[in-house]
Amino acid sequence: MDKLNNLEDVKRFLHQLGIHMEEAAVRQVVNVLSGKVRQSLYSLFAIRQDKPAPVCGKGSVYKIKKLYDEGKLKPYLDYLKVIAKEDGNQSAIIKPKYAEVENDLDAPWQFGLSKSNDVLAEAIPWLMELQLYRKTYCSKPITIREAKWFSRLSGFRQTFSDLSDFLTASEIHDDKIRNSFLWNVIATWAKLYAYREKLDTTAGIEKTDYSDLDSYMGTNSLKALDEYNNKWSLITVKRIANEVEITREDLEKFNVRYMMSSNIDNVRSGEIYFLAHSLGDPEMTDSAIDLYSHAFTIIFLDLDGFSKRLLKLPYILRIRFLVNLRRWISEHPDELKSSIEPVIGQIMEKVEKSSHSEIDST
Repeated sequence: MDKLNNLEDVKRFLHQLGIHMEEAAVRQVVNVLSGKVRQSLYSLFAIRQDKPAPVCGKGSVYKIKKLYDEGKLKPYLDYLKVIAKEDGNQSAIIKPKYAEVENDLDAPWQFGLSKSNDVLAEAIPWLMELQLYRKTYCSKPITIREAKWFSRLSGFRQTFSDLSDFLTASEIHDDKIRNSFLWNVIATWAKLYAYREKLDTTAGIEKTDYSDLDSYMGTNSLKALDEYNNKWSLITVKRIANEVEITREDLEKFNVRYMMSSNIDNVRSGEIYFLAHSLGDPEMTDSAIDLYSHAFTIIFLDLDGFSKRLLKLPYILRIRFLVNLRRWISEHPDELKSSIEPVIGQIMEKVEKSSHSEIDST
């Protein structure tokens, strides 16, 4: 790939080099390597209480350095030069009111870097476990913003008195499975509240109002909340787009900054339908997310009875099916959509024959 024309090209290029992390983080490492930012490599991955959260792990930093030294990042460096020229006029294109909010709230949550009043003490062990689950799920980590909402909403787990609609009898009596289910549900609620908060900030809404979301919390209707929030978000994004002076060339950047992909919305809605919670936003390239979203379309069409077969499985095996599907797609992001149906069938058959055991054993 000689020339990278957009963010999708960049993600695909980095993925081919074995770099599976946010492009913004890769850019920070490259800026240090090139001398554009005066900062030590150590500071990029060091965990220190009085400093910002690490950009990425030590292994990732030195992997990028090796590729940089070998000249294998040249197409990406050329892309950054083009972007730098375009960004020179960025402030004239987008009004300051709608400038992207870059702060620690959207960095990954880590216990070692959290402040004492960030989250309730009882929520911390589950946040740490959920972060581990996110890696298993091929998902983006929980952010500080989401962790704060998770803490605020954690008490609602007590409202789920009857779990028979979601778990089998044996799963209900398995403390680890039952608690994992409840905390995943709370994490999904937290994600929706956090996204609303970020979008309100982006839109310049000074007096935030979450009473509409609260009304859904009272009924434990996560499906209804997800549908409502998607519609609300689309309306708000359109309003922002109408008020912002933006050129065609910057449309892609604008969508990345201000709009949660409709594919991610579709993925989250599909996972909520089958699990009663999301597995978190996929840590995948855009093309892989598009393929995963298409997979849900195939499943909902109920070809070969996929939807009915999935719903018949115990909760833990439904997770296993979706995680295995995520993993396959992460490893084959550029496969044609026509190839996904037989893959769904193969994974379904394998899971149906498997035993009822832990998700991380798959």
